[in-house]
Amino acid sequence: MGMASGFFAAIAYINVKQLGNLGETEWLVVFYFTLISTLITGVGLMFMTLNPITWPGLWLLLGIGVTATLAQLAMTRAYHKGVTLVVTSLGYSTVLFASLWGILLWNELLSPIAWLGMGLIILGGSQWFLEY
Repeated sequence: MGMASGFFAAIAYINVKQLGNLGETEWLVVFYFTLISTLITGVGLMFMTLNPITWPGLWLLLGIGVTATLAQLAMTRAYHKGVTLVVTSLGYSTVLFASLWGILLWNELLSPIAWLGMGLIILGGSQWFLEY
């Protein structure tokens, strides 16, 4: 699953860069990404049991939606304007930052294998960055 995810992510990043080269705006790319993702997710949700959304849950969903949209716009702009390999390499830092937030906010304890995996991911990404 990890290899397939990486493969399809690479295809998506290359396509986002090409769309930028063709003059498509970040807003249009993010709109269609969100539309297609929503439709595919909606089909899957038809076969699951849904729980009602509470008012606190609604605020959380709205916050997640707004921040995810802003992040998607920023990432799309980075791929449009930047060098794909550099942007992708810097994207590996999200693993480190997500782990640090987990430690700081939720007192998560990472196993040594998690730290090793994180180090290997960062090392792999930094090799591309250093070569560029």
